[in-house]
Amino acid sequence: MQRLPNLVWLLGWISLCTDFASEMLYPVVPLFLVHGLGASPVVLGIIEGSSEALVGLLKGVIGRWSDRVGRRREFVIAGYTLSGLVKPIPAVLPVWWSVFGGKLLDRLGKALRTAPRDALLAAVAPEGQRGRVFGFHRSMDTWGAVLGPLAALGWLGWMPGAYRELFALTLVPSVVAIVLSWRIREPRVGTPSRASATPERSATRMRLPGSVYRALLFWGAFAIGFPGMAFVVLRLREFGNDLFALGAYTGYNLLYAVAAAPMGRLSDRFGRRAVLQLGVLLCAVACAVLAIGRSAVIAPLAVVGLGVGMAALETASRAWIADITTAEVRGTALGLYATVGSIAAFGAALWAGWLWEHFGAAAPFLWALGCSGCAFALLWRVPPAEESHAQGIAQARD
Repeated sequence: MQRLPNLVWLLGWISLCTDFASEMLYPVVPLFLVHGLGASPVVLGIIEGSSEALVGLLKGVIGRWSDRVGRRREFVIAGYTLSGLVKPIPAVLPVWWSVFGGKLLDRLGKALRTAPRDALLAAVAPEGQRGRVFGFHRSMDTWGAVLGPLAALGWLGWMPGAYRELFALTLVPSVVAIVLSWRIREPRVGTPSRASATPERSATRMRLPGSVYRALLFWGAFAIGFPGMAFVVLRLREFGNDLFALGAYTGYNLLYAVAAAPMGRLSDRFGRRAVLQLGVLLCAVACAVLAIGRSAVIAPLAVVGLGVGMAALETASRAWIADITTAEVRGTALGLYATVGSIAAFGAALWAGWLWEHFGAAAPFLWALGCSGCAFALLWRVPPAEESHAQGIAQARD
C-alpha cells in the first residue's frame, strides 16, 4: 500500500494537537455552564448553535475564496492560530459570555481552516485512496479528542472544580499546533490555475455538479436532527455523574479514532453510499438508546453506535464530496458541505435545547431518530453508478 504523503501526516499531527486542546474543554463546557454557572439548557443551545452558525456562514465563503486565489496554506495557518490563542479566555473571565465569545472566535478559526485544509488533503491523496486519506486525518484528529478528555479527567480528578486552570492549560497543545502549521507547504497539484483559462471556461469549471447538491441535502437532513455531543454528554450524565459522562465521551472519541481509518478504506472499496448508510443506522440506534435508556448499563451501546457511526459518516461524506468535484471547485464544495452541516447544527442545537426544557431529555433524541430515517431514505436516491463514475472522473481531472 502506498505511503501517505508527508502533508497528510503533518496536517494529521496539527489536528491532533488542536483537538487535544479543544476536547479538554468540549465535554467540560456544558457541565461548567449548566452545573457551574447555572445556565439553562436553552442558553447552552444558544451558545452551541450560534458558534456553529458563524462557522456555517463563513465556511462556504472561505472555501470559495481559497479556490479563487488558488492558495490554501495561509487560510489553514490563520485558522489554527486564531483557535489556539482564544481558548484560554475564560481562564481570565469566568462568566458565561466569555465562554460564548471564546467559542465564537474558536469557531471562526475553524471556519478559516476547514475547507482549505480538506482541499489540501484531497489534492495530495493518492489515486483511489481519498477515503483512506480522510479516514486517517479524522483518526488523528480524534486521537486528540481522546487525549483531551483524558487530560481533563486527570486534572479535575486531581483538582476538582478547577475549570479556570483547565482553560489556561489548553495553551500548551495549541502552541505546538501553531508552530507545526507554519511547516505547511502549498502542493503543486490540486489548486486551480487561472492563468490558462478563458473567462467562459473558468465560469463553466467553477460550477458545482448537481450530485453535490444531492450530497448536501443528505448531510443537512442528518445534521438538522442530531443535537450535538454537548447534549449527548448532558444526557449521559443523567445515567451517572460528571466523571461517568466524561469517561463515556472519551470512549466515544476512542472508538471514533479507531474506526475512522478503516471506514475510509471501506468506502474506497465498497463505495461511499454503503458506508454512509451504515453510519446513519448506527447513529439511529445510539439515538434510540439515549431516548429510551434509563441506566448506565445501556449507555455503552449508545457510545459504540455514535463512535463508529459518526466516524463512518464524517469520513465517507468528505471523500464523497471530493470525488464528485474537480480541483477548481473543491474548496467551494467542501466549504458548502461544512456550511450546510454547521447551519443545520445551529438549528438542531436550539431545537434540542427547547425540546429538552419542554418535553424532557429524551425528546431531542427521538427527533434525531426521525431525521436519521429521512437521511437514510435520501441515500437510496444516489445511484451507485453515479458514485463509482464520479470517483473515476474526479481522479482523472486532478
